[in-house]
Amino acid sequence: MNRRELDLVLVALCSVALLVIVLATPSLEALRIILGLPFVVLLPGYALMAALFPRNDDVDAIERVALSLGLSIAIVPLIGLALNYSPWGVGIDPILVASALFIVSTAATALYRRRTLAPGEAFAVSIDAPPRWWSRAHGMDRVAVCALLLVVGGLGVAVFYAATTQSGSESFTEFYLLDLDGRAANYPSQVRVGEPAAVMLGMVSHEAQASVYRVEVRIDGAVVEVFDGVTLSKNEQWRSNVSLVASRAGEDQMVEFLLYKDGSTEPYRRLHLWLDVKPPIPDATGLR
Repeated sequence: MNRRELDLVLVALCSVALLVIVLATPSLEALRIILGLPFVVLLPGYALMAALFPRNDDVDAIERVALSLGLSIAIVPLIGLALNYSPWGVGIDPILVASALFIVSTAATALYRRRTLAPGEAFAVSIDAPPRWWSRAHGMDRVAVCALLLVVGGLGVAVFYAATTQSGSESFTEFYLLDLDGRAANYPSQVRVGEPAAVMLGMVSHEAQASVYRVEVRIDGAVVEVFDGVTLSKNEQWRSNVSLVASRAGEDQMVEFLLYKDGSTEPYRRLHLWLDVKPPIPDATGLR
């Protein structure tokens, strides 16, 4: 391995190692967030920049770092958007796996492109102390680099504080609605009386202690299904398919999903969608 390959090999190895550590420590939420930070702010953009600009003189070092950060912040949301239309849906684990695959594949592409260039033409990370580009940089360039490092360092400190600080305001429960493929799309909008329409209801507890939940599903004010006594510990997830069967015809009927926590009579979370309910199809004799 020569110097022009070292950064790409380290990027690929770090992404795989971080992925394994994050997925293997589901109970250590702070560690997962801290180690997952490079997936968002550095590694995807750096690998893509290396694949797009393999030559040493394509962009200077300051531009390469700045564009790596900007591209990373743009790439991860696009990965999440693509996953929303995939069988895996949007979630922390699919996003991390997809990000790692993106990083490794783009790093491999960059490695191939660098190997097609002469050693003097291919980009290679300088290991001089201080780096040669720093000694050649003008005053404003140095100020920009210092400001960029301060921003990245401040972001890391903020993430560490948010991940490790425990307070009552941080306790919450995710409550969400998906289609049967696990995506936030293709919700039913039209049904007939007596014919079921199915959705997937889910929640994830981020409360400080175990909580007991009750879920009521209502169509136009009438309760059609109840899930009672659902107990979740911290970071535990619950999902269930819900069959929506309307009893009368009418347009714009509200379907409500009400979440109650720890015996409260007031909904803790609520979701809704709208259904146009058509009359039942008459049988061959015109009667039901």
